Amino acid sequence: MILLWILMYFLLFLSVLFLLILLIPFEYVLSGSREKNYVVYGKILWLFGMIAIEGGQNQKKKVYFEIKVLGLTFKRAFSTESQTSTKKQEKKGKVQREEVREKKKRKWKRLIDLEILERAFHFLKNCWTHVAPRECEWLGSFGFEDPYYTGICCSLIPIFQPLFNNYHIVLTPRFDKVGFEGKFKLTGKIILIIPIYELLKLCLFKPVRNILFTNKEEKSYVH
Repeated sequence: MILLWILMYFLLFLSVLFLLILLIPFEYVLSGSREKNYVVYGKILWLFGMIAIEGGQNQKKKVYFEIKVLGLTFKRAFSTESQTSTKKQEKKGKVQREEVREKKKRKWKRLIDLEILERAFHFLKNCWTHVAPRECEWLGSFGFEDPYYTGICCSLIPIFQPLFNNYHIVLTPRFDKVGFEGKFKLTGKIILIIPIYELLKLCLFKPVRNILFTNKEEKSYVH
């Protein structure tokens, strides 16, 4: 009997914690820059700052991670330079991963139609209105290895421009250089229940549901 009461209180505690995570907003700060190396910084605050998660990568390519809970701090730091050996091992399976990626691209091109793209656009738009940063600054230039994709981005920027009218964003396309150079900073709040609700609506949309169901069928057939 005592174990049953303990289990009930434990489940009640988990339920309350789950509701708090869904309903209490998370505050976030994300910033970064790139000149010679990437510098990235991110911070998430919850329960009015009583719980904080902070991390990033500095100019010396050192990655750090820090959690603060009610004044208690847990830190961890490591260098990305020690990961060169793992990167060499990952290159061995690069060709196979590219072949699988191409097959997935062809499959999704066959399945995705205009109706799904329209619903996905509404999903992104609805999520954006709820999770959009209060402040946003993004200055820099960008370019892809294939100039075709750079041109596509140039054509998409005016379409999404109305969503960023309240922000200071200046992105210059570069067709002679690959990569991103510049800096950015985002600050805002997120209430998790809203994007989760929008994601459920998207997944329950019949054409999207058919795609998910088809993928599961193919995987089970292969195995």
